[in-house]
Amino acid sequence: MQNKYFAVFVGALGYFVDLFDIVLFNIYRVDSLKELGLSEEGVMTEGSKILNAQLIGLLLGGIFFGVMGDKFGRKAALFATIFTYSVTTALCGLVTDVNTYLLLRLICGIALAGELGAAVTLVTEQFSPKNRGWATTILTAFGISGVILAAIIGHFLYWRHAYFLGAALGFALLFLRLRVKESDTYLQFKHLEHRGDFIKFFSSKKRLGKFLIFIALGMSVWIISGVLASFSYEISAFIGLERIPIATALIFSNTEVILVDFFWRAVSQLVKSIKKAIHFSLLSIIWLAAWLLVEIQTSKTTYC
Repeated sequence: MQNKYFAVFVGALGYFVDLFDIVLFNIYRVDSLKELGLSEEGVMTEGSKILNAQLIGLLLGGIFFGVMGDKFGRKAALFATIFTYSVTTALCGLVTDVNTYLLLRLICGIALAGELGAAVTLVTEQFSPKNRGWATTILTAFGISGVILAAIIGHFLYWRHAYFLGAALGFALLFLRLRVKESDTYLQFKHLEHRGDFIKFFSSKKRLGKFLIFIALGMSVWIISGVLASFSYEISAFIGLERIPIATALIFSNTEVILVDFFWRAVSQLVKSIKKAIHFSLLSIIWLAAWLLVEIQTSKTTYC
């Protein structure tokens, strides 16, 4: 019983460090690339390339370490991801050219995706369906606060030192992971020959359809936090406003994500349906997006 709560604690802490490291480039994109000698235009174009490389890494890492977790165990996958992103994050603090920066963020993205997937899997496999929702909600909410901490630090700490701090947090997490027990579900099915077969996602239309739907559901969150907030420096200038620091945009956007995470979990418990809660949340996103577009257009017209 105690082990599963410790798994939630360590999983949440891991997600915290994970997201802390993921957004470091977003927060320090402008400062770090300017120090490497890039112009305002270069900060945007080269920064987009590096961010895309990190996103590609997240996609590849989620698949690779998901398969690794099924084949060799959740703990093995976690150790590999934490060690890899801790080392590459530390090296990001030593970069002197853009190409090396891009390569390190690609590798870091691969490892960071594996950490999240393995942590969520480890937690969900130790809770009953009745309590699984709240366990993952606590895990993700605490994890997202890592973005807020990174954004706060972004106002005060030199970018190279922030990467060193992220690496130190990763290595500290590695020692905590040693105390987490392997998933009982994995131990029960580790004898199966075809575990970790990613191709099975494509062998069933129903399974593939669900997989694609879940991806689509996560897109709106990433567009707000990963695109709009991460490029607030350029977007605010484009619509004629004073430049909004990326760290400030991330603090506000992710504080909202934490609050609504608990809110919609409570709604799903109240209406006794996760599907209904998802439908309500999607409708609210559509309404807010439409309102935001009108406000941006109004502001642009006013300032022009």
